Amino acid sequence: MARSIQSPSHHWVQSALAAPLRAVFEWYQVSQERAALRDLPSHRLSDIGLTKREVEWELNQPFWKATRDI
Repeated sequence: MARSIQSPSHHWVQSALAAPLRAVFEWYQVSQERAALRDLPSHRLSDIGLTKREVEWELNQPFWKATRDI
């Protein structure tokens, strides 16, 4: 079976395509996590150490701002 040889330019193309796809995936993940937070009742939020105020702040962030430290 013949093996194809990848040129350095092919690697560059892969890298150029991978970065935007990773960003879109990250934004999708953030939107899913924020939707899950939005739907949690107050007693569940307190179980994970969050207040309604903190969740509201997170929900009002633009989708491209992924704050993972709350």
